[in-house]
Amino acid sequence: MVICVVGDSHAESFRGVKGISTHIIGRATAYNLIKDNSTSKSKQKTAQLMKNIHDGSYALFTLGEIDCRVHIYHKYMSDGEVKPIEQYIQDTVDRYIEALKQYKGRIIVCTIPPAGYEGNSFKYPFYGTPEIRGYINKTFNIKLVEACKRNDIPYVDVFDKVVLPNNLAKKEYLKDEIHFNNKAISLILEELKVKGYR
Repeated sequence: MVICVVGDSHAESFRGVKGISTHIIGRATAYNLIKDNSTSKSKQKTAQLMKNIHDGSYALFTLGEIDCRVHIYHKYMSDGEVKPIEQYIQDTVDRYIEALKQYKGRIIVCTIPPAGYEGNSFKYPFYGTPEIRGYINKTFNIKLVEACKRNDIPYVDVFDKVVLPNNLAKKEYLKDEIHFNNKAISLILEELKVKGYR
């Protein structure tokens, strides 16, 4: 059985693992995976990739960290805080699941890392504090697990193992400020094994 990890730069953390191939679809977001004309062309890249995922193989999707770190809070603030931030998180999860449902039976959804320690590298006018980003990441993961269960989509959840009580990532599981290291990847691989995917 081959697992192809699909995602943004977070898929890179799996590179070199036996039985795993990686496919980076650019600076893709969970929110725009359903969008026909996203700048990353993630929908088209994913569709092409999924043509090569045959019986007995799976795509492990790891999207959403960029949404949580940058886009959700920025959109919430840009809109003037007219809706609860939880609604923006839910909208992102709903769009992500809608994009993935067509691939049911060939996909697994992976937890995203807890909020890390990178500053506002994208220079957005609105960028959440560590506490806000921690809350967004945690809420996103909770809602994603719930949505996967409702839609019968397999999910690998290691979030609680790699997060501090303040909702930031345990640094022992990061190779830099935001990306999982081999120790975190080992937890994910163990979960895949327990669920019969390795």
